[in-house]
Amino acid sequence: MRGRETNTQRIYRWQLEASTDGENFLSLFSAPNPTYLGNEVQQFEVDTLHKYNCYRLLCLEAEP
Repeated sequence: MRGRETNTQRIYRWQLEASTDGENFLSLFSAPNPTYLGNEVQQFEVDTLHKYNCYRLLCLEAEP
C-alpha cells in the first residue's frame, strides 16, 4: 500500500476490508494506531482462508 506523492496528509488510522458481494464488508486487517500511509510503499500481511472480489480501505483518521 502507498499514500500520496508528498509526505503530507497521511492516513494514520485505517483498516482493510473485503467483500464477496460489494455490500457486506468484513475487516481483514486493522493497522496498529498509528500506522502512517505516506509516500513509501509498505506491505502488510493479511491472513485469511477466503477469497474476495471487492476490497476497500476504510480511513478512520488522517492528517489535515
